Amino acid sequence: MDESEERLRNTRRTLTLGTRSIHFMNADFDRGIVVRDASVAIMAGTSQQVHPLRRRQLLADVYRGLRDGGCVLLMEVTRSRDSLLNNVFAAHTHDSEHPDTFETARMMQMAGTLSEECALLSHSAFRSVEIFYKRFGLCGLIAIK
Repeated sequence: MDESEERLRNTRRTLTLGTRSIHFMNADFDRGIVVRDASVAIMAGTSQQVHPLRRRQLLADVYRGLRDGGCVLLMEVTRSRDSLLNNVFAAHTHDSEHPDTFETARMMQMAGTLSEECALLSHSAFRSVEIFYKRFGLCGLIAIK
């Protein structure tokens, strides 16, 4: 699910899982989404696209649409509680992945802390939340329904 048709096209081209069924859909995250009978929901950079007041409802929508035992994989840019580390992470991200300085600054501004992202998942009724990836300011979380 993404608001950008271009990102969906790029993902379709690069993501292949053999015979597994993958459904890609364009969605306006601020208006709500409908997920039905999903085993896995992948949300990459979604928090930066959704108004902070809508994030909890978005995760609740995903939770309702997952099968029992299903999971959400959340890949997000996160802020450190230490502003010095945020500057280091932003500079590294800028140099290696996002040459657009404005975009890097916007991503860091919109990012929540890792503890905020974990709390958001827990408050959305997910029973198990764990970090599966962390590199600089990029963090991967898995949450099980």
